[in-house]
Amino acid sequence: MGKSLAIRIVAIIFYVLFGISLLLAVLFFINYNEAPMIVFTYILTFIAMAATFIFSILGMFSSKKAMINSLTVLGIIGALVLISYLMSSSEMPTFFGVDAFNLTGTTLQLIDTSLFLMYILTGLSFVGLLYSEIRSAFK
Repeated sequence: MGKSLAIRIVAIIFYVLFGISLLLAVLFFINYNEAPMIVFTYILTFIAMAATFIFSILGMFSSKKAMINSLTVLGIIGALVLISYLMSSSEMPTFFGVDAFNLTGTTLQLIDTSLFLMYILTGLSFVGLLYSEIRSAFK
């Protein structure tokens, strides 16, 4: 498949999705029914996730160096998730109205894991930002 043919196919898909989006927007303002827009948003999100996954896998197998880099990144992400999981707790919090949430130990541990992972990634992004600014200041 030539590059120009691929560009045309992507352009056609873009225009079709854009047309559907405009049609749903008009229907929303006529009926004030957001259900079709929400379903279409789920469909677009699934398409974006599938395309990202497929092209990431294809890019990973493009060369040996790309595969090593991808597996290194996956290993680092796995290590960060493991560290976050080991730091998390399944202890029930104590605050007014905690009984209304029906929390289990597993749910609490997953919430703690995601919070610790967010803290670690936020800290790493801040350190990376500082490093790049300081490095560019000395060049």
